[in-house]
Amino acid sequence: MKLKGMEIYGYGKWENIKIKQLNDFHCFYGQNEAGKSTLMSFIHSMLFGFPSKKGNERNYKPKNSSQYGGKLIFTLPDGHEAMIERVKERTPDEVNVVLSSGRSGGSTLLEELLQGMDQPLYRAIFSFDLFDIQNVQSFSKEDLGHFLFSSAVVGTDGILKAEQYLQKQLDLRFKPSGTKPVLNSGLKELKKAYENLKKAEKTNNLYKERTEKKEELIYNNELLEQEVEQLEGMLSSLRKWFTVEEVYLHYLSLLDEESQLDVDEFPIDGLKQLEAIQQSKEVLEDQRNELIMKRSTLDEKLMNAGLQKQILENRAEIEAVCELNTVRENQVQTKNEWQLEIKALEEELQHMSDKLHMQISDEEILSFDTSMFQKELISNVMKKKSRLSDRKVQLDEESETIRTELNGLENKINESRKKLLSREERANILKQITTFEQKESHHQRLTEINVNIQLLTEKHKQAITKDKRSQKIEYMKISSLLLLFIFIGIWGFFEASFLIQALAIGGICITFISSFFKQKAVYSSGIKDELDYLRQQKVVLEKQEPIAAKEQVDEWKQQIERDKEQEAEVAEYARRLDYVNSQYEKIIAAYEVWEGEMREVDSKIDLIAEPYKLNKSTMKNQLLDAFLLIEEMKGTIRKRKIKKAKLDDLSQSITNIEEKLSHYFSLVVIEPRSYADGVIQLKDIIDKERNKLANFEKNKEIRESIQSDITIIDEKIANREKHIQSLLEEAGVSSIIAFKEKGMAAKRKQAIKEELRTEKLKLNMTNLSQETLNKYVELRPTEEQIKEYQISIDTKKERITKQQEILHHLSYEIKQLEEGGIYAELLHKYKQLKAEWNELAKEWAVYATAKSLLSETVNTFKEEEFPKILKKAERYFSDLTLGQYKRIFYDSDKDHLLLEHKEGMFFEPRSLSQSTAEQLYISLRLSLAEIVFHRYQLPFIIDDGFVNFDHKRLEEVMRVLRGKEEQIIFFTCHKGMLQSFNGDEVIDLSELQTATSF
Repeated sequence: MKLKGMEIYGYGKWENIKIKQLNDFHCFYGQNEAGKSTLMSFIHSMLFGFPSKKGNERNYKPKNSSQYGGKLIFTLPDGHEAMIERVKERTPDEVNVVLSSGRSGGSTLLEELLQGMDQPLYRAIFSFDLFDIQNVQSFSKEDLGHFLFSSAVVGTDGILKAEQYLQKQLDLRFKPSGTKPVLNSGLKELKKAYENLKKAEKTNNLYKERTEKKEELIYNNELLEQEVEQLEGMLSSLRKWFTVEEVYLHYLSLLDEESQLDVDEFPIDGLKQLEAIQQSKEVLEDQRNELIMKRSTLDEKLMNAGLQKQILENRAEIEAVCELNTVRENQVQTKNEWQLEIKALEEELQHMSDKLHMQISDEEILSFDTSMFQKELISNVMKKKSRLSDRKVQLDEESETIRTELNGLENKINESRKKLLSREERANILKQITTFEQKESHHQRLTEINVNIQLLTEKHKQAITKDKRSQKIEYMKISSLLLLFIFIGIWGFFEASFLIQALAIGGICITFISSFFKQKAVYSSGIKDELDYLRQQKVVLEKQEPIAAKEQVDEWKQQIERDKEQEAEVAEYARRLDYVNSQYEKIIAAYEVWEGEMREVDSKIDLIAEPYKLNKSTMKNQLLDAFLLIEEMKGTIRKRKIKKAKLDDLSQSITNIEEKLSHYFSLVVIEPRSYADGVIQLKDIIDKERNKLANFEKNKEIRESIQSDITIIDEKIANREKHIQSLLEEAGVSSIIAFKEKGMAAKRKQAIKEELRTEKLKLNMTNLSQETLNKYVELRPTEEQIKEYQISIDTKKERITKQQEILHHLSYEIKQLEEGGIYAELLHKYKQLKAEWNELAKEWAVYATAKSLLSETVNTFKEEEFPKILKKAERYFSDLTLGQYKRIFYDSDKDHLLLEHKEGMFFEPRSLSQSTAEQLYISLRLSLAEIVFHRYQLPFIIDDGFVNFDHKRLEEVMRVLRGKEEQIIFFTCHKGMLQSFNGDEVIDLSELQTATSF
């Protein structure tokens, strides 16, 4: 499984965070308090569950987010993806797992994906931080070797701690020569209890008699105390009765009076409700009379308003016409501006006509073709003519350059040919060189033969010695075989076995025969033949003629090489001359093509310019400029035409507005000096009428509001009358006077209930039941009964005191007997101590068994898996220490590791430096994961684990981690560590927090 991405809903300081595309080798960088540990804890929580409140782990519940949790995205080994989501809720199964194959589930599916891996095992194997690594130096020198061995077995110091804990528990319970352990002290106490038990058997009968007498007295005393308690209870009840007698009698009289009042149904607080309703009704009637007077005053104002309906009816049109005066003034100004613009356009047209040197009408200009197609056609023709002119200049320059280059090449070829050797000179020199090389090869061969003859002579001497040694060994073998077969023959003779004798004779014959067929001088014969051949070759070569001088031959070779270089130079100049001639021919052909294209372009220009009636000078060189000027003239003519049309419309609009203003001037009967003055007078008249209308509408609105208030008050008064009637009906009376009388009776009944409640509380304080109170009302007890109860109580208490004195005496006697120990008690104590000792012994056996099983498990692991782990750890440790250490051994006698230095010395882990011990720890962890836990394929999570490494060892550990198949996720606050990662392999937590904040 490889972590591909994650999303945090809320976890510690992280909220609404998404991280995508994690690599196989990835780093999270951030300063202190940046959230690295929180992010690491988030991965653990998503895989194995949130930290519990009972545990020591920190709680990362978010402060601002409503959701506590998130999800992880993993890539499985089969290529599918798995989404693991946890949100802290109250449901039992808070994890949700969804696979890309369509399968989904909860904790069961997650356990299947993790293959049974739990959080402690994951932290021990695949997740470690700076504290885990630096914890190496927290152990004593004696415990460091055991700790590293334990780390190689399960990834942590768990085995070391378990062994120490089990041994401590065993020592607390039992030591062979100890006194303080619980089993030792318990056994001593058990022996003492047994001795006391034997002594108590003698005094057992007397103790039993005194004990039975004591129990009888205790029983009698308990009966008397119960009788005293009953009498005291009765006495207390009588005394309480005398304190509440008057209260209870008054309580009974109130009950009688309550039963006589016949008030079954009456509204709650009926009298108060009636009084409040009547007061509210009187206030509403006063408000109604005041509103009626205001309504009359407003009716009079509305009748005398004096509005001019004709002006008000046409008010909107008059105001619109007044606003149009501003429009009219703007239009007059615009009219003057347009007249100036039309004049400017006519002058511009005359100027453009002068540029073209022609006088033609507007209709003729508008008829000219100035379409986009025609414009593009003219533009393309003129561009082509321009390109042809540029091409002519280019061809002239190229022609001149090539003619110059041709002359130069011809001169160089003539000069180079003069320097070449003649054919006769060249052939004579080559012949002399060939003769020299043949003679030189014979001399080299003769030298080689002399060297080989010397070597073979030495080999031949060695081979003769070897052949002699081989023959001697062979003779010894044959002699041994002959002796063996002779011995077998003699043994067969004495045993009278012809078969054995035959076998012995056959063996002797075969041995003799094989000795004759053995090859002689196996090693020296081949070397001698080769040596004779070389000596013959030497004689032949020594008869050859001596060779010429080497300096003369070297000069001939240099002369031949210079001649070859000169020939190559002549050939290169000739090839270049052919190429330049071909280029010159191409330029001649290009001239011909240019002349044809230029004639074609001139004919097109003549054809295009004919409809525009242009002179020839303009037509040849400035056709496009003339076309653009004609196009501009057409646009200017159209603009002038449009402006004239708009000017006519504008004049008509001004006339219409002036006619409307004159109409409304006559309607309100005014004669203004100007249109602006008339508009001002119209607005004043309209404002006055508007104010009159506003006052009229306001008074009308106030009258309608008053009328609405009067209607509402009438409804409220009616509601009050209905409420009064409902109260009368609820009380069952027909008049207000009868309602008040019945209300007084209901009030008295309520007062009686309150008084009864008070008296009831007083009676409850005595704790006397209703039955007891009624009984005392009937019996009417006196003070004499109290005295009789008191006398009976005192008599019984005296008897109890006397019996207690007797009990005290018996207790003293029993105590005297108990000082020697009572048999039953001592027997019970003995059995109890024995049972406790047995339980402690069972606990000791459990711890001893656990320690034995742990030792057996560790021994099995040492024999089967531990050698593989050490072998793998050796390679890692050698790489991480740059070859300083070669091997790791396990010392079974001392039960810890030994390290072999490259110089052959051996070290214990306690002798290592801080960083080297940490590198040994990391090597063991990596090898343990690879050898024992390889099937899990979970990502490694490392939190700042290498701060004590120098730069070389840091580079090496990073190289080792990058080469692993498992995914490596690294957390660091050291910026220098980032040099070991590529750009896409680093996530800066500060940028992550900024980029994903909401």
